[in-house]
Amino acid sequence: AGSAASGDLANVNIYVDGTAYPTTVSADGKYYLANFGSGIVVAKGLSKDIWIAGDISGTGAAGRTVDFDLQKNTDLYLTGETYGQGLIYTGTVNGSASTATPAVNGYVVTVAAGSFTSVTKATSVAAQNIAINLASQVLGGYEVDLKGEPISVQSQVFHFATSTASTGASAYTSISLYNANGAVVAGPVDAVADGVSGWKVTFTDTVTYPVGKNVYTLKGKIPTTASNGAVITTSTAPATDWTSITGQTTGNTITVSTTSFNMN
Repeated sequence: AGSAASGDLANVNIYVDGTAYPTTVSADGKYYLANFGSGIVVAKGLSKDIWIAGDISGTGAAGRTVDFDLQKNTDLYLTGETYGQGLIYTGTVNGSASTATPAVNGYVVTVAAGSFTSVTKATSVAAQNIAINLASQVLGGYEVDLKGEPISVQSQVFHFATSTASTGASAYTSISLYNANGAVVAGPVDAVADGVSGWKVTFTDTVTYPVGKNVYTLKGKIPTTASNGAVITTSTAPATDWTSITGQTTGNTITVSTTSFNMN
């Protein structure tokens, strides 16, 4: 009964005490039907929880509502086990039987576009010693917390500052971005001078961030000319350094307001 259409939904099942039953959709896309086979017995004095669930998959579905109801009181087919008599649900209003439509009014779910709850340094990627002239040295880590839907970022810029004099734009090479499983999701690329006092690296590989909290680590190679004891600090400003951010389900353009932060 909501503003969402059947095309906005996928993998819709009706569940009885956690067991999923697949649905078929009416030609007009308004009604979902599940068949429980030979029937599900509800013992005398007991109850069954029945609900409907699925995936929100429609592009541009943000802001629409999903509202499933039992339209008629005969839409739940019940019979008594002893006498085979049909049973019809009747709700009550002020103590009297209700003939309202819908017979059972479900809660309304509003489709929300994805959003960044937070982007911050990852405490799990601690400050540490790194070696020169070796690949895959840790340069920093950050945590992304998303809700609503997976979000893709087409371009990301990360900045590097050092506590000693610069050694040239080639100070950082073969830099890649890794997810928590150790898989490369962007790179490798080399750093270039940022025109200020440090270096930067730009990833143009599209990175898709899943819903929930996830940690990402930057790794690269430091040249032999780096000074012993130098401290490297990696930073990024998602609000300006991350561009072309898109919700993967809704197709909406997503904004992130996080300003610049330093990683360990």
